[in-house]
Amino acid sequence: MNRTHRRNRRDLIGLAWRSGRGNTALLFATILVGGVGPAVFMLLVGVTVGRLPEATRLGVDDGAGRVAGPLAAAGVVFLVTQVAGRIRFTVGEILGQRIEITLRERAMRACSIDDGLDHLQDDGTRDDLAILSGAAGGLPLERAVAGLAEVTAALVGALGPLLLLMFFHVWAGAAVAAAWFAVRLVAGRENGKRLELLFGQAHVMRRAEYFRKLAVQAAAAKEIRVFGLREWVLARLDREWLTAIRPTWERRRPSDAKIVLLSCALVAVYGLVFWKLVDDGVHGALDTGAFAVFLQALIGASAVSGGTAAFGLDVALAPVAAVRRLEERKAAHRGAPDPAVRTAAGLPAHRLEVTDVTFAYDEKRTVLDGVSFSVGAGESVALVGENGAGKTTLLKLLAGLLEATSGRITADGIPLRELGRADWRRQLAMVFQDFARLPLTVAENVHVLRADRDDEQTRKTVLACLERVGLGERVERLPHGADTVLGARLPGGVDFSGGEWQRLALARAFFTLHQGARVLMVDEPTASIDPSAETEFFDRLLDETEGMIRIVVSHRFNTVRRVDRIVVLERGRIVASGSHDELMREDGLYRRMFLAQAAPFTEQGGVR
Repeated sequence: MNRTHRRNRRDLIGLAWRSGRGNTALLFATILVGGVGPAVFMLLVGVTVGRLPEATRLGVDDGAGRVAGPLAAAGVVFLVTQVAGRIRFTVGEILGQRIEITLRERAMRACSIDDGLDHLQDDGTRDDLAILSGAAGGLPLERAVAGLAEVTAALVGALGPLLLLMFFHVWAGAAVAAAWFAVRLVAGRENGKRLELLFGQAHVMRRAEYFRKLAVQAAAAKEIRVFGLREWVLARLDREWLTAIRPTWERRRPSDAKIVLLSCALVAVYGLVFWKLVDDGVHGALDTGAFAVFLQALIGASAVSGGTAAFGLDVALAPVAAVRRLEERKAAHRGAPDPAVRTAAGLPAHRLEVTDVTFAYDEKRTVLDGVSFSVGAGESVALVGENGAGKTTLLKLLAGLLEATSGRITADGIPLRELGRADWRRQLAMVFQDFARLPLTVAENVHVLRADRDDEQTRKTVLACLERVGLGERVERLPHGADTVLGARLPGGVDFSGGEWQRLALARAFFTLHQGARVLMVDEPTASIDPSAETEFFDRLLDETEGMIRIVVSHRFNTVRRVDRIVVLERGRIVASGSHDELMREDGLYRRMFLAQAAPFTEQGGVR
């Protein structure tokens, strides 16, 4: 067993103690009973067997009393040991379930609470989340405590038989103990290496899980059937899974060879001890009772191995190490806390400014290169450009979700890195392209992220926000109004169209503005809205947020004509900036893209 596995077991014990001291104490008590019980049972059975000849000679009436006491005691010990085993398993499962909940909460905090997105871009984070969810080949974490209890009870239970063998012959007990511990040591070490290989392939397991979901979930069902992709998906699933598991198979061959050699040595030791046991019995060196005790001890010593529970335990404990790595990675990304963090309340009152900002995911992927622009209170700016120009990444930087590689972003001259991240985000109202579609009520989709309580004033604000985005009448027609659950598969639930969901996401942003946010940032706000309603919707968006700082990303150039300034991005650089009319007078990227979009709706390709 390597250092990581030992640390995992120590961490598990600590988690169990914090999850329930009473249950943990009960678990240790059952481990003790399970460890001591077998040795006591062996002694009592030995006493019973030793008295049988005399009991037989005395007859039923007089001899029964000679064996009844130890036999009854052996029965009680056996029963208590069995009951302790069931209690141990049940309590272990209870503690395991509590620990699983604790670890999942810790993982959520490590990945999502008051932090950016930097660490979520890390492949190691994705692998650890896959391990935590079981997608990387792990066993249920809830079995870990019960497994550790069983392995510990087996180890403790083997000490008694080994001690008894010492009373037979010191060399016999020592030889059996050395043989079993050698097998356990090598098996644990080889098992650890195989597990490291297995979980080291978590990224491949993630790909295999992706193809498994394609095959069994509804999201891609239409395309798979229409285009006949079933065999391709299954072949990719087989290939990725085999790629992940093959290294452990290859490692198993030399591992199994070592274990087989040690097992042969163990068999030889057992054969020698058994021969000596029989020899002493035949020549009268052992009476019947002693022979029975030592024979049981020889068999009971095999508990040292821990059985299959030892392998399953280390697999089940993998999530413990995964959560530990998630927290360490979060701490590394966050760095040392700055005691001089400033409040973001009321910012920006005047201006949000981007100065010479560069951002790269890695050395080969520079997304933004020396970007500089500013937007003042009451001003609206549109970011436009081809796909991959860096528009959405720039919004994430402004939201503090990513950290710029170089340059700085300031609110009224104060760098964002000097402001508390959570505090800064309270000043933002945002709608991303991939906004969350929460399986909650309409009202909860609007306010659940910001409101402290669901009072009457909150409800009025929610309804007003729904009205502002054009969903008022639609919500009134729902079975339970704003209390209708969104999700066609949920009891009493309905679903919205893509455009209605987008309006709902914008209503959420309006609610945030009502709570005091000062900056509105939206990414493709009309992508799912029909062209006839697009212009009216965008005009309303600008009118009802007048006085705010507004930053809009859009591929539909017709919707951004009303903004104060348009910033054109190309391959991560700003290539032009100005009003619609100013940019149309230039023979640049903006004019070419605008004309390309307008061509189908104009006469002979000219602008009306």
